[in-house]
Amino acid sequence: MLTTLEQQIKQDGLMTQADLDKALGSFQTKFAKLQSKVDASVASATTFATMHRLGQKYRTQGSVGSNAQGFAGLGGTTVVQYFQNFQPMDRQYGTLVKFNVETGTEILSNEIKGYHGNSMTYNAKDGMLYMAMAEDSTGVDTAQKTKVLQIDPATLTIKNTIDLTAKTALPIIHSIGYDSADDCFIVADNKTMEFYDAGWNLQFTIQWADLIGYVPGFMQGVQVHGSDLYWIGGRKSQIWTYTIDYDNKAIDYRTTYSFDDFQEGLYPTGELEGLAFTDNGSIYICSHITVGKWGGLTQYFVTNKNFKTPIAGSTLVSIQIASPSPTEFFVGNNTAYNPDGTKSNPFASLLEATTCMRTPYTPFKKLTMLTDMDDTLALIDIDNAMLNTQSHKVKATVIINCSNLYIPSLQMTGYSRYKMNALYIYNSQTRINDLKCPDLTANPDVTEAVHIERSGVFIQDNSKARITLYNSTFDTAGSTFNLTKDNFMSKMFGNQVLGTITNVANSNELSSKDFAYYSVMNVHITTQIAGDTVGFQLSAPIAGGVVNLIGHSQSSDVIYLCAFHYVKDSPANTTLEFFSLPAFTKVTPTSYSITATVSDR
Repeated sequence: MLTTLEQQIKQDGLMTQADLDKALGSFQTKFAKLQSKVDASVASATTFATMHRLGQKYRTQGSVGSNAQGFAGLGGTTVVQYFQNFQPMDRQYGTLVKFNVETGTEILSNEIKGYHGNSMTYNAKDGMLYMAMAEDSTGVDTAQKTKVLQIDPATLTIKNTIDLTAKTALPIIHSIGYDSADDCFIVADNKTMEFYDAGWNLQFTIQWADLIGYVPGFMQGVQVHGSDLYWIGGRKSQIWTYTIDYDNKAIDYRTTYSFDDFQEGLYPTGELEGLAFTDNGSIYICSHITVGKWGGLTQYFVTNKNFKTPIAGSTLVSIQIASPSPTEFFVGNNTAYNPDGTKSNPFASLLEATTCMRTPYTPFKKLTMLTDMDDTLALIDIDNAMLNTQSHKVKATVIINCSNLYIPSLQMTGYSRYKMNALYIYNSQTRINDLKCPDLTANPDVTEAVHIERSGVFIQDNSKARITLYNSTFDTAGSTFNLTKDNFMSKMFGNQVLGTITNVANSNELSSKDFAYYSVMNVHITTQIAGDTVGFQLSAPIAGGVVNLIGHSQSSDVIYLCAFHYVKDSPANTTLEFFSLPAFTKVTPTSYSITATVSDR
């Protein structure tokens, strides 16, 4: 009977008490893991991670690059950073720099063939650094994409190359981490993580799609400390944390840390590039600031395992105040590791100064230059601000997405390779009281000294710069030379000088390719009639290529009438006549000059 009953239970799919206990235990375990993930997600969604800035490094653009990539710590305050060579952008070589991250003091540097050098990790067991070189975007050399460099931190030289081409399924090894608890390496891209033992034998693979339900579009990489796995991804300033369960070939999600755009109310968080771990539980974070095509500002922060730095007192730095009143920043020559923008400790780079000016915690920004700066002034996404150059010079200026920007004086010595202009203004409202541009006419790469697009600007140009308007409004207090409107949507509220002639037969010299885009032609005519100097100020609407300008002037009790019939590009049909009134007698001047301008006012 018992045998029959057992067979009936199995046939009907009934569960024994032991089966029920096992299933319930498995359910409770999985539910507990799921609940912990939910709790962690809820907690992380309501708070931001914080960190304290230690300092910044500026790399000379040349043999030593300025684009920070792979970053790793050697256990204490000593870290190693890979800078991709920048100018010209080198897709193969970069420079390793070993320095004290707390003080910024450099210990050693060495140039290597590290390609992009996207990710680094430190193996304290063998005392070696390991680098994932990642892509070479020129597409010429692809051999490095599935290889890992072993680097000696004592000399910053390449000791060995681990070739995983025959083992990995990754098209590019994007990042690398070392799990000291399990003595294993993790290499990854945005789709897959591969786990290797110390002998570089593949143990198991985890797909991001299986882990989180989708393939992330962006990730900076994985970094590992002990059995803690940190994924810098999702957003550029977000870190997802996991615990590696090596025995069960799995990783368990803990929580997500999100960073605000600015740290300590001033310093931009930027794009997190990598983490370095100390023996006392601190975590150093490297971030990189890229604005348009400008690089070069690499910042270093410190936080703890909970990604929360203790806050004592106000969260604002000392140069800021809580009340909405102007706050002045300074920029000049400074070799300090951690400038704070004060006059005694000014920012050492225009890039750092202007990125810090974006902070929403300062209602009105004022940046004062203390010296000439041989780099491009990039004012991006800055509103309600003033730049006081104090007559100091910058290399070039780029203004994008700014409103209510005031610059009393702006003098440039060269041009920016961003758009090949001395001054580039886009989607901004600004006032520049005194503009001085260099003469760039001999440079074939520069066709516009000043490019103004989708903007409203007032510029007092004192350099006769070549200015081009694209769907913009331009105003000036005086006369502007060498200005060109790209189409009729642009408005010139000032005077654009066409030129001066002394013979109407040369009227074609008063023409310009954008003549029809203006609404008004203004002419100042000076004549010598009957021994007297007689001046006429004429103005008339532009109707296609024809303008009829008529006006009068009085001299020696005689009223003279001037009629200037201008036909664009047709001297034969352009006429200039003078009459004395009221007899309406035609008179011939002994000489005359015609200065013509156009405007939309």
